[in-house]
Amino acid sequence: MRSVLKFLALLICTTFFCCSTMLAQEEEEDYFGSEISDAKHVIKWNILALAHGHLECGYEYFLNDDFSFEIGGGYQLPYYIGENLNWGAESALVFNPNNGYSFMAGFKYFMYGYPNNGTAIALHQRTRFYNEPEFVGANFAEEFTSIEKVRFLDFYGAFHYQHLLNSTIYSETVLGYGIRVSEINYSFQNEDLVGNDFAFIIPISFKIGVNF
Repeated sequence: MRSVLKFLALLICTTFFCCSTMLAQEEEEDYFGSEISDAKHVIKWNILALAHGHLECGYEYFLNDDFSFEIGGGYQLPYYIGENLNWGAESALVFNPNNGYSFMAGFKYFMYGYPNNGTAIALHQRTRFYNEPEFVGANFAEEFTSIEKVRFLDFYGAFHYQHLLNSTIYSETVLGYGIRVSEINYSFQNEDLVGNDFAFIIPISFKIGVNF
């Protein structure tokens, strides 16, 4: 756990160092006057996801002035704090997972501004896997004797605000609403079973990216 925390601290420091260095290299008039970039690609890191136990990065490609496509993935750290209101399924919360991984994809439509400096609506699909958590929600507490794997399958819409800090550095704020389908693989009395549940989620993200 200590090595994971050291790695996270190094990642955060490196990200902010790179951002501050690039900001310092911009001339003042370019920094305050530039709102448009011709860059078609963005590599981004979801800073807020670290609070939930997710080490996530993504890639976005701007198809034209109206649409973009994003893919990403990451590593699940050995802790989890839910990003949902937990309506309908306490199994949407995972406690002390061993590790895991995630994949995501999204498609955006820009309603106002430019693709890397404007507002957009989007549809997202995200899948997260957790290995050997100690506990998954009160709904299954009495049944589980051994939890092997948990899968969260999320579908949600989102509102995005994307802003160029300068011609290179990019920030993005995301507020979403959708559903989560949970699949829990567990053993009970030496029998392998699968449980399913459903919940509403409100994903919130803050990302820092680099245009190129």
